[in-house]
Amino acid sequence: MGRRPPGPRPSEALSFEAKISDDVWLDGLASTPFEGMGSILIRNALASEAAIFAKWLRDRYAPAPDLVHFTSEKAMTNGDDSIWKIPTEGDLETIAAKLQQHINATEEL
Repeated sequence: MGRRPPGPRPSEALSFEAKISDDVWLDGLASTPFEGMGSILIRNALASEAAIFAKWLRDRYAPAPDLVHFTSEKAMTNGDDSIWKIPTEGDLETIAAKLQQHINATEEL
């Protein structure tokens, strides 16, 4: 931790950094915006990098089908309130492809 100075955050949020490979770190913010629901914001990640985190989350923490959903800041900024689902099965490439599909769709907004 500590690569980026922490900024002001709501008390119910946690800023974090996670090493996902030898030279790749993800940083983000975890919060509980609604009772019984967690939210994890990953900042400045490629689809292939975010897929590593999403696969870990799906396989280790939230393995029940349809629990891991995602969107992007760009989609929300452009008024797209649709929620996408991480594939319930599949490898990193499958998840990265789904994330990239979302990125491509938001480019068309």
